[in-house]
Amino acid sequence: MFERRKRYGVSAILGVVALGACLAAASGGRAGAQAVGEPVQLAQVDPLAKFLRGIFGGGRTKRREIPREPARSTTRRTEPAVPQVEVKPKDDDARVVLVLGDSIAAGLAKGLDEAFAEDSTIRIDSISDGSSGLVREDHFDWPGKIDELIGEEGRRINVIIMSVGVNDRQRMRTGGERHQFRSPEWETRYKARITHILDSVTNRAIPIVWVGLPPTSVNKTSNDFLYLNGFFRDGVEDRGMTFVDIWTNFLDENERYSAYGPDVAGQRRLLRRRDGVNFTRAGSRKLAFYVERQIRRLIGSGTLVLLPGLTGQDSGPDPRVTGIGRIVDLTGPIAASGGQLAGGPDEQPFKKDEDSAYQQVVVDGNALPLVGGKPADWTAAADAAEKAAGGEAKAN
Repeated sequence: MFERRKRYGVSAILGVVALGACLAAASGGRAGAQAVGEPVQLAQVDPLAKFLRGIFGGGRTKRREIPREPARSTTRRTEPAVPQVEVKPKDDDARVVLVLGDSIAAGLAKGLDEAFAEDSTIRIDSISDGSSGLVREDHFDWPGKIDELIGEEGRRINVIIMSVGVNDRQRMRTGGERHQFRSPEWETRYKARITHILDSVTNRAIPIVWVGLPPTSVNKTSNDFLYLNGFFRDGVEDRGMTFVDIWTNFLDENERYSAYGPDVAGQRRLLRRRDGVNFTRAGSRKLAFYVERQIRRLIGSGTLVLLPGLTGQDSGPDPRVTGIGRIVDLTGPIAASGGQLAGGPDEQPFKKDEDSAYQQVVVDGNALPLVGGKPADWTAAADAAEKAAGGEAKAN
């Protein structure tokens, strides 16, 4: 049985080879039968090779093609252009706001420059180190640096703005010891460095505004920043100084972190950088908005807003020396000539005007007359109702 199957197999192979030879001969005959001078034909597929591939397989395998993803759009979200701000030259005796701290402080200083760009009486100075904090004194010693600055002869500092903490989520080294972040030993030494700074500026009677850390794109970092803000707030407020809490000002309507939000003009802009911590230019300007209010409260503004009828003439000592703001003569329309108070010998008799709004409202205490067409003018409706009632009475 085995020998018979073997003979059949050999015969089948020989038959296939013979058939292939016949096909090759036929193909070669057709190729050789091409007469001289006829157009050259393109080479055809070898029928023997095609026949054998059909039986035994082989040949080229089809390349597996992976479907490509559609190209991503490279169009970026466009925002309104941030207007350029030209900072006005400052007076020689301008009051100095000194901004100190890390990378957030550097952006804040630029935002404050824009905020006080038109005020020649307030100058923004800054000293910042993006990698600094209150933990690594071997890299940058802020308590020692502040002692040096406020003790420097001839340096004028009217307000200090402090913003640190971004780089303080790490171990603290003191001598040969290492203290883990959030450990009791770490807390004790961190509070001591805050206290050192606050005591130094308090002894020099320099007001300080401490700016809290913002929320971030990472929950763990945000929790650590809230932890640090507690130390800043307690130390500052215990001394009656100012802590600026910016946390909720950089959350969305659902009280979550968002890189976008309204700027100082109310337009939606990108406020935070890709790291989820620092601010863009628009974000730094918004941050400066909340600090600016505290600066103006502490040292006032060089821009004086006058009430109608006031002359705006300054009197008394220079507010840059006293730090208590401007003193304005309240010389209204009834002041005598030459700047004398009313009742002086050169005063002209005051002519009473019975028809003036001043006389009727301020002196006589009457209400202002209603203007027709206003929502508060109920007289027209009352007159119309009265006329309608009179017409019905006549008809009856």
